[in-house]
Amino acid sequence: MKVIISGGGTGGHIYPALAIADTIKAKNPDAEILFVGRKDGLESEIIPRYGYPIEFITVGYLKRKLSFHNVKSGLKLLQGLAQSKKILRKFSPDVVIGTGGFVSGPIVYTAARENFPTMLHEQNVYPGLTNKILGKKVDVIAISFEDSKKYFVHPKKMVLTGNPIRKAFREPSESKRKQEKKQILIFGGSGGATKINEGVSWIAENYDRLPYEILAVSGKHHFNGMNETIKHQDIEVVSYLENMPDKMKEADLIISSAGAITITEILATGKPAILIPKAYTAENHQEYNARSIELKGGAIVILEKELTGEKLHREIVRLTEDQHLLKDMGNKNAALAQGETEEDLYKLFESLYNKQELN
Repeated sequence: MKVIISGGGTGGHIYPALAIADTIKAKNPDAEILFVGRKDGLESEIIPRYGYPIEFITVGYLKRKLSFHNVKSGLKLLQGLAQSKKILRKFSPDVVIGTGGFVSGPIVYTAARENFPTMLHEQNVYPGLTNKILGKKVDVIAISFEDSKKYFVHPKKMVLTGNPIRKAFREPSESKRKQEKKQILIFGGSGGATKINEGVSWIAENYDRLPYEILAVSGKHHFNGMNETIKHQDIEVVSYLENMPDKMKEADLIISSAGAITITEILATGKPAILIPKAYTAENHQEYNARSIELKGGAIVILEKELTGEKLHREIVRLTEDQHLLKDMGNKNAALAQGETEEDLYKLFESLYNKQELN
């Protein structure tokens, strides 16, 4: 069994790719898995750490306005397509899987053209440009949110699987925590979020005592500044959490940005949320993610441009004083969670592989 997997640029594309690879390898120890990425992409650092080989192709990205940059990107794309063809002929995979990012475009597109079985995994509600284009060519599209169906051209290709996340998020909580005050967990993704951190700082400056307690995960780059300025009995600031699954399960309310993996983790833990989508993300995908959960009753959405410390405090108080509402929001999120994502993704992969074996 030989498999090519490609996805890169951000952890949101890379870690689902690794989760798929690990599942395939666990069930087929002799499987040969090859990653395809960019030499200057984040995937070139992360993939080798997990013990998988990776080959590199040249990729350019297109800007929406006509420019010389697009001419250069077009030339890079042609080069990437030629490199992809060479990799496919040399490795001869049974299945090719793309998890998004510009780097997955050439290899998945070429594989589909050359009649290799192909599969996409889309993490966000609103698909990225690469996956929207590839969706017309591939055999199967695994989606993470029901709402994604309206953004792809071929609904019959789509299967709802969810996003692969660590099993610890789906396991029942063993916490026996009993606190007088509601516990609020606040974070802005792996790098932190300036606007969210500013909101926490404002709360610390304007209230000597709070009716709730905050654990704020600042991100490495924001930690020193926040830790020096925030000296508050009800607010703890940390740069990073190793035990994020436990802390999410202990929280009464989660406040975070709206990346696809973060939202999947919130759904898995069945927690109510205030979602603050990061502005200027590709295709504005974080707002699409957040609105999808808001419409189903599991979250309140505050846009970054509308976020103030005063508004954040007001929403926290409003939600934490209404236990019935908090419980209802959490239950709605738990109902949206996909429990067997890795197994469902493997079944899709296996069906493609078995079809190839029969041909």
